[in-house]
Amino acid sequence: MASDMAPKSAKQAFYFLLSGATGFAIYYVLSNALHYLLDMAAVPAALLAMLVSVFPTYYMQKNLTFRSQASSHKALPRYLLLQVLNASVIGSATYAFDRMQVPQAINFALAGFMSVVVSFFVQNKLIFRDNH
Repeated sequence: MASDMAPKSAKQAFYFLLSGATGFAIYYVLSNALHYLLDMAAVPAALLAMLVSVFPTYYMQKNLTFRSQASSHKALPRYLLLQVLNASVIGSATYAFDRMQVPQAINFALAGFMSVVVSFFVQNKLIFRDNH
């Protein structure tokens, strides 16, 4: 079962990381800009930046990583639900790291990386499987 959830190829793993890195770059740059340039509090900055990064990442994951023919009518709501879960993890982690006085640039990076592995498994098994 574990191999069933692993990337099917190095190319798929590369595209997953590329898509995720693109989304993460959007999230990271925007969260820092909102926090440091616009003086937005850390948690709202992280959550807003994460939400902005969702749509480009979805289309890259669907079309590059999983090459899924799944209808966006089904796949997009599932992906959005995953992102709500990720947002709660990111928000909670950002809050906790903020309380521990972790510098915000490191805080945003740690919070953003926390859901990568789970995200792959959920996308692979529940969101972009074409037989749903």
